[in-house]
Formats: sequence, structure tokens, C-alpha cells
Amino acid sequence: MIKVTSNLKILAILTIYFTFLASIGEAQKLESTPYLRTEHAIKPLYFSFINPSKPNATARITSAIGYLSGTSEARKRIRSFYANTLVRIAHKDSLSQTHFLGIGISSEQDGPILARNEFTLKYELRQPINSFSFLKAGVDFGTLNYDIGSQGSNGGISIFIPTGHIGASYVYKNRSEIGIAINQMFNSTFDIGTDQPTRLIRHYNIHGSHQLKLNQLHDVNLFVWDKYVPETENRFGGYATYLYLSKFTLSIGLDSDFKAITNPQSTSNTRGVFTLGVTNWQLDQNNLIDAFIAYSAPINNTSISFANIEFGINYRML
Repeated sequence: MIKVTSNLKILAILTIYFTFLASIGEAQKLESTPYLRTEHAIKPLYFSFINPSKPNATARITSAIGYLSGTSEARKRIRSFYANTLVRIAHKDSLSQTHFLGIGISSEQDGPILARNEFTLKYELRQPINSFSFLKAGVDFGTLNYDIGSQGSNGGISIFIPTGHIGASYVYKNRSEIGIAINQMFNSTFDIGTDQPTRLIRHYNIHGSHQLKLNQLHDVNLFVWDKYVPETENRFGGYATYLYLSKFTLSIGLDSDFKAITNPQSTSNTRGVFTLGVTNWQLDQNNLIDAFIAYSAPINNTSISFANIEFGINYRML
């Protein structure tokens, strides 16, 4: 049996601790307006949005940038930009423990005056179990700047709030994975001058995927995901990604809130997702890129929800 390292013990203790905090936070049932960042359609490709631990290889450097443009339910334009970088800081071989450090930034412009900017420091741990499976754990800690620009005689508001996410995943033969994460674990509440405070509401993500090798030319990756937000929503999704020559990708999927299915009068929506991309494209022997463009649109409640388009690039130095 593989001995569990002290680092994994610490991360396990942290996960249990923040899960306990989560149960306390739910019991309090704060009367506040929850804030959840714009939902990205590309979870099967870069699910670090929902879990700080990513089942990537042991690349020396991994960087990703992306941009989303769409329209909110309030008919305001939403623009979202993200960038993050991870650097391998300790690694011996494929059977040794590997550590990564990095930074992440995201910026979301919601209408003409509201902006939300997040900066986080990242740490990831990759712990092999045997020659064909490993565990990954990750934490993101930082701050979110909630900024409301001045409007007429009203002065602007700019607030900095602590933010943090923790997650873990298990990877088998680099083809199957399952993971869980606690997002916005501080459950921070702050006042922006409205009738009710705003809360970075703590929520939970569970996900899993499996890649089917059909033959030498064709693969299919299946991805499922569920996001539970206490007292707000329980959103889930399923995605299928076709890979040709392990380089060209075509992905289709759906994500929905249970309310959209159980209550036809609900304002919750079901969205369809369509993605085209390339993956593992070699620039040279040690440098790879992935690139994608994604389109997501509602298939119900089209009068109150609108289409989004996003694109991004992921770079890896082996």
C-alpha cells in the first residue's frame, strides 16, 4: 500500500474543515443576494474553473488565456477574460510527487459600470498512487475586487473580498477522472449599498469523465458535471467530445438547472454548447498548444437568456 504523504494529509484536513464550515454557512441561511461568476461552456476542456486540481500531465509550464462575450438576462453585455499560469517547481519522475505554483486572474465586465476582478495564487499537488493512477489536489487563494463605477451624482464603490477554492481529483490511466471542489469557501458577504448585502456564495462542484479509444484515429471523451449552490440552484451538464487523430476536437453538450426541468415556469434555462478546437498541437518537440472556439445558447426561455461565444488558447512546455 502506498503511504499517504503529509501534504495529502494536510489537504484532506483542509477539505474536511471547509466542508464543516460550509454546513455552518448553510444553516445560517444568510439573507443576501448571491453572486456567481458567468458560467463558461468549456468545462470539458479547462475545468480548473470548477476545480483547482486539474488532471493535466507534468508539464513544466502550463498557461491558458480566454475570452467570453455574451448578454445577461438583464440584457446587459457581459465580457469575461481569464489568464492563468502554473509552473512545475518539484519533479523527479512519473512516479514521484510533483508540485506546481502559479497565478490566475479573471475580469468580468457586467454592463457599463459593474466590474468584478479576481486574482489568485495557485498551488497544485500531483501524487502518484501506482504506475497507472494518481491523485491531484489544488487550492486557490486570493481576492476579488467588486467595482461599481460612478453614475451621475452617485459615487462609485470598490470593495476587495477574500476568495478561495479547494479541490481534489483522482485520475486513472490518464483516461478517467473524478473530482470534487468547494468554491468560494469563505462565503464572504459585503455591502454595496443595496437593500441586501451581496455574498460570494459557497458552492460545490462534482465532475467526472472517461475517454473511449475507438481505434487509432477516433476517440470520444464523455464528461458529466453537477454544481450545487445552496438555496439557489443545482445545475448539471453532460458533454461528448469527439477527437480525430487525438488533435481535432468537436464537442456538443447540454447544461441545465433542475428547476428548468421540474418547473416549466422557472426562469432557469437549459443551454446547448457547441465547441470546435485543436489539442496537443506540436509547435516543436517540447511545446504544445490547444485552441478552441465555443458557442452556447439557450434552448428554452430564449426571451430572457442569450447566446455566448468564447475562445481560448492553452500552452504547455513539456
